[in-house]
Amino acid sequence: MNYELITTDEKIFEALGMTPDQRPDFSKCREKDAKALDALYMMELAIEAINRPGFVADISDDADQDRYALWPDCEMDESEPSGFRFSYGDWATTYSLTDVGSRRLFESREKARHFWKYHSHHFIAYTTGNK
Repeated sequence: MNYELITTDEKIFEALGMTPDQRPDFSKCREKDAKALDALYMMELAIEAINRPGFVADISDDADQDRYALWPDCEMDESEPSGFRFSYGDWATTYSLTDVGSRRLFESREKARHFWKYHSHHFIAYTTGNK
């Protein structure tokens, strides 16, 4: 399925050859955890569906593979802007730089933007616990 057609949760399942009834039931978890877990599950499926089948991001320092990660600035409302970034830099005693960041990667900038346009609500629900 062309990634541009993956605009809803139903299309995510369809693209992966799944049905919506395969969505796990997180109701036995605490309510705040259930929302975040469901959002994470759907976010992971959306990323898999949007990337080409079999795409595996090479997270080594191999510069031969382009890969794109989202670094969104989520503003829940105009009076309280919130940014979410799961990244930091750390220097070890050997003076080497290690960057740690998201491994939820896309194979193109266009696919990352598509995810944000149609599925950002999953990212926001995952990071805030709100749906």
